[in-house]
Amino acid sequence: MFLSFSFSILISSIACFLRACFVLNVYAIHCLFAKSLLNRRFYFLIGMEDTLEGQVCPMCRKKSATLMERAIEIPYFGKVFIFGIMCSSCGYRASDVECESSKGPVKFTFEVEGKDDLNVRVVRSSSGIIKIPRVGSLEPGVNAEGFVSNIEGVILRFKKQIEHLRDQAEDKSERKKAKNLLKKLDAVLRGEEKLKIVVEDPSGNSAIISEKAKRGK
Repeated sequence: MFLSFSFSILISSIACFLRACFVLNVYAIHCLFAKSLLNRRFYFLIGMEDTLEGQVCPMCRKKSATLMERAIEIPYFGKVFIFGIMCSSCGYRASDVECESSKGPVKFTFEVEGKDDLNVRVVRSSSGIIKIPRVGSLEPGVNAEGFVSNIEGVILRFKKQIEHLRDQAEDKSERKKAKNLLKKLDAVLRGEEKLKIVVEDPSGNSAIISEKAKRGK
């Protein structure tokens, strides 16, 4: 697939190693927060953001990492925690989204039929995959980012990746294919074309929040 970053072509042992590294890095974010907050009074308000500077980076081990945690209440979905880390020394950064309660494996399918649908909320954790048939997919993995956005924001993420591939492509046919995909997505953003978006997540921490979204497993 044009935008697929599937790890199926990797040797299984390497894939397992990368997944393990990602889990450890996300776990490190939680541990760093817990350790830093252990000896201080901490009041966390819904919708407010708390940051901790001068923390140990899980990659370079320097005390140059900034941690971020934020909790938001999403209507019809519940409380969501957003975690992030960014190191000013080595440039390492990661983010993830976690629901307050476990929801089990999920699959959401949504049909974008007009400009109003662009405002529909989308929650994507690092273990979630977002697919747009005949366009591409945002795959989970070591470098995957969790985020809370909307349909428009998701489409813009796809556009950014297609533009990058277009600029890097040496073959004229690949550049033409990228240009056609960009035209299609621009038409969707103008409300002139329909588009199907699918979100799947084995952890249950991703969702398309709309009554129009069809939910499966």
